[in-house]
Amino acid sequence: MRKRYALKSFSCVDRPQKKMRIEDMESFCLDQNSGKDSSVVKSEVKNEGFSCNRPMKQIQDIKRLMVTGKKVALKTKVSSIKKRGVLGSLIENNIVERGSRVSYLSKKDGRVMAKGRVYEDGIKCDCCDEMFLLTRFETHAGSTNHRPAANLFFDDGRSILDCQTQLQLESVLPADDKSTKSVVTDVKSTKSSGCVTGTNDDYCSFCYDGGELFLCDSCTSSFHSTCIGLDCVPDSDSWFCPACACRICHQGQSSNLTKEGDSKDHGLIKCAQCEHHFHISCINKLGFEVCVDDAKWFCTDKCERIYLGLMEFRGKVISLKGGNLSWSLLKYDENDTDVYELTKSYSKLLKALDVMHECFIPVKHPLSDKDMIEDVIFSRATKRSNFEGFYTAVLEKNDEIVTVVTLRIHGCKVAEIPFVATTLRYRGLGMCRILMDKVERMIRGLGVERIVLPASADKVSTWTRSFGFSEMTDIERLDLVKCKFLEFLGTKKCLKKFKKM
Repeated sequence: MRKRYALKSFSCVDRPQKKMRIEDMESFCLDQNSGKDSSVVKSEVKNEGFSCNRPMKQIQDIKRLMVTGKKVALKTKVSSIKKRGVLGSLIENNIVERGSRVSYLSKKDGRVMAKGRVYEDGIKCDCCDEMFLLTRFETHAGSTNHRPAANLFFDDGRSILDCQTQLQLESVLPADDKSTKSVVTDVKSTKSSGCVTGTNDDYCSFCYDGGELFLCDSCTSSFHSTCIGLDCVPDSDSWFCPACACRICHQGQSSNLTKEGDSKDHGLIKCAQCEHHFHISCINKLGFEVCVDDAKWFCTDKCERIYLGLMEFRGKVISLKGGNLSWSLLKYDENDTDVYELTKSYSKLLKALDVMHECFIPVKHPLSDKDMIEDVIFSRATKRSNFEGFYTAVLEKNDEIVTVVTLRIHGCKVAEIPFVATTLRYRGLGMCRILMDKVERMIRGLGVERIVLPASADKVSTWTRSFGFSEMTDIERLDLVKCKFLEFLGTKKCLKKFKKM
C-alpha cells in the first residue's frame, strides 16, 4: 500500500498544476458597445477557499482583459471576426489557389454539371455569378449525391476531398515524411500513445485537499480514505481507485487494460461504452464467457444499446427548422475504412477545435505537454488520461460551426459534458440552448439517467436557472465516484436528472 502525506494547503507556486481550472481557460468577450481602442489591464490575483471547513488554498483567479469594468478580449469588433470555411482553410494553407477553376462532375457518367471558381466564402458560379457554399453549389448543379467535396474537381485532377486529405496529412506529419506515406496510412497516424502510469496527484481527486492520500497503482488519482468511504487500510501491496478496480471484486492489477490474447485469471477487460473494468475470471465465475478477441465488448445490454444508438447518430447532419441550422454528432475513428467520411469528420473537428480555442486557453498535459482540449475533440488516449469515449456535437449555421459540446457517456447512469463553447459572433443568440436541447434529448433517448458538467463560480447560476441543473451534493458525487470524470480545480459540479420515461 502506497501512501503520501501532502500539505493540506498549497500556494499557487508550490501546488503541482496536475488539473486545470475552467476559470483559467475562459475566453474573453468582445465589448460590442465600445468603438474605442481597448487597453489591456490585468486583474489582481485574489485568494479564495473552497469552504469554511477546509484548509484555505491560494487559487489564482482568471486574468481578464478589462476596459472600464467591461470584459473584452480583442481590440477588434465582432463584425471583424473572420469566418473560416473549408475552402478558406485550403486557400489559407496554400493547398489551392484563390480563384482556381472547379467543376462538378456527375457520379454516373462523369459529365460536367456546373463550373465555378473557389474563394474563401465559397464557389462563384460561372453561369450566374452567384456565390455558393459547397452543399449549395452541389444542389445548384442539380445533384442529390450529398458528397460535394468528392465530386468537385480542379483542372489538375484533384478533388476538394483530395485537398482536404492533403491538409489533414500536413497537419499531423513532419515535412520530410509527407511524400513517403500513403493516404490511408497517414490519415490513421494521429493516435497518441496509450495511457502510461506516472506520478500520482498530490491532492484528493474528490475534495481537492491534501493530507494523507491513498495512491492508485493503475492511474494517477489519489484519494482520502474518508472521501471514498474506506474504513480501513487495505492489507495488500497494491491499491486501485474505484474507477480502475474490477466492478465485481473491487480489486485490480498492475496494468490498466488487458493485452490482446491475455486471458489470465486476473486479466482485466474494459467495457467499450462505460469503460468500467472487470476481471475475466470474475465474469467467468458468474457463468458468462468473454472473448478477448472481440473488437468491442460490453458489460451489459444497456451499454451495447447506448453504443449502437450513438453510432446511429454519428456523422448524420440533422437539419433544424428555421435559420439554416443543423447539428451533428462527430467522433474521429482511425479505424474507419471510409476515407471520405474520415476526412470530412476530421475537417469538421478541426473547425470545432478552432471554436474551443476561441473560448478556452489551450491546456497542456502535465506529463506530455499536449493540448488536452484537442485530445478530447479527437477522442485520443494520452499519457495522462483516456479520452477515447468522447464525442463532439456541433451546431452549424450555413455550414459554419457556431457551437460545440463535448460529451462522454458512462453507461446508463450518467453522461458528462466537460466543454461547451459558442463562437463570439453568435453568443447571446440562443445557439448554446439549441444544441444543448438536442444533445439532452439524444442522451435521454439512449436511456441515460443524468448529466454532469463542471461550472465556474460565475456560471453556476446560468446552468441552474436557465438549463435546469442543480449543484451536486457530496452524496451525489460519492454515488458517481466510480466514474472517471474530467476534473477542474475551482469549479463546481452541476447535475441534471431526467424523469423516467
